[in-house]
Amino acid sequence: GLAEIAYASDTSIKAYASKIPVARETIILSRAVGVDPLRSLGSGSLLATVSPDKAGEALRTLESIGVKATIIGEVVERSECLVHLVSDEEETCISDVYVVDDIMRLWEEKA
Repeated sequence: GLAEIAYASDTSIKAYASKIPVARETIILSRAVGVDPLRSLGSGSLLATVSPDKAGEALRTLESIGVKATIIGEVVERSECLVHLVSDEEETCISDVYVVDDIMRLWEEKA
């Protein structure tokens, strides 16, 4: 995910939680099992970094072929946080490249 992209590119990423699309069904299921939908498997998701001057063109191209796309953040200079996840309440610093997926955590707890 975002931490891996930041680590591989020697940058940090500032992502805005409110801009990350999460399906209504995912929210309902996440609440039911007590997981964070932003720390869960992103099957079918594509993360890409695109220079700001090409972002509009990239969005239009994806939308022209029926792919929903949105800008969720920006690449910033490397800091102690690989990812700065900004929400209305707080900013969370993710500094470890390996982020434990909440769905996998549940799976391991049941094993």
